[in-house]
Amino acid sequence: MDPEGEGVAVALARRSQSDRWAANLAAARQFHAREGHLQPARKHIETVDGEECQRSNNSALSEIL
Repeated sequence: MDPEGEGVAVALARRSQSDRWAANLAAARQFHAREGHLQPARKHIETVDGEECQRSNNSALSEIL
């Protein structure tokens, strides 16, 4: 017998552009408050409210602002 829920794929809800914008802005603000600059490492991942926001490069963060 398989435990209930095992092997069942979980569908992730799509986030709107405004939701992604808000999450990225919150990540940038949190990073700036902690580090004092907006130049994260190339593969930096910022966690905001339990969600991870990854910056693929420094220009990605500057594009948000």
